[in-house]
Amino acid sequence: MYLNDTELICIAVAFGLNQKKPKQNKRTRWMKEWYKQRAQYSHEKLLNCLRMTEPDDYRNFLRMDATSYENLLKVRGITKIV
Repeated sequence: MYLNDTELICIAVAFGLNQKKPKQNKRTRWMKEWYKQRAQYSHEKLLNCLRMTEPDDYRNFLRMDATSYENLLKVRGITKIV
């Protein structure tokens, strides 16, 4: 007994739907504390908080270290952010 094209397609679809999909791991979300509280920060408060508490995040945020940032402010004639 030979199967026609429609029957072969139906069998292939049924076989494909019967296969179990690999289980995906549930993704977890995490945030830094300063990011959770971002609504209370202005740019100055954020920079000061990062500089004092999270030096690595400060460097990542500005893409330069604190000394380079302060030198840039001096060159631009901007007073240092306290």
